[in-house]
Amino acid sequence: MNITQVQVSIHEKRNHPYEYGHYDCGVTLTADLDPGQDYGAAVDVLRLQARAHVLAECNEWERDVREQKRIDDLRISIHGRLRSVRYAGTLEGVNRYADSCLEQIAQLPQDMRGQFKADLAVAMQEAQAQIIKEDDVPDPDDDPDDDLDDDFDHDLCPHCHRVLDLETGLCPNCDP
Repeated sequence: MNITQVQVSIHEKRNHPYEYGHYDCGVTLTADLDPGQDYGAAVDVLRLQARAHVLAECNEWERDVREQKRIDDLRISIHGRLRSVRYAGTLEGVNRYADSCLEQIAQLPQDMRGQFKADLAVAMQEAQAQIIKEDDVPDPDDDPDDDLDDDFDHDLCPHCHRVLDLETGLCPNCDP
């Protein structure tokens, strides 16, 4: 028998690391043999080359899947930190959450960082505006009329809150 050609096929199936499913990779290599060439050695060489190719492709797929999962997890975490920045309640809290958010943004691929930095800037502006607005709201326990009473020498009518007549002490509206 004269063997003039050999063919080797290698196939591997890898389970998806996070989801239900798998990845199939296979390759078939063919070699033409010279007369008298040892076909066993040719098969061994083809098998090693095919196996190396399939392993490299499967490992690359798995690295890509794991990297995408890492990025997705980071994006989810950054969105949570952005919410924390918006509702921090104090400027110290805003800065603390913003620093934490920036650390995570730095772990993203370069092309994804710009949008998250812009989102962080907006969140910080919103938070700071809200904190300033809350600081301007008067305290409900603080009576704004207290400040006026110190400088006001006139008594007020208990019914209509008008100034009582200084001479009679009567309200011109209620007691004619």
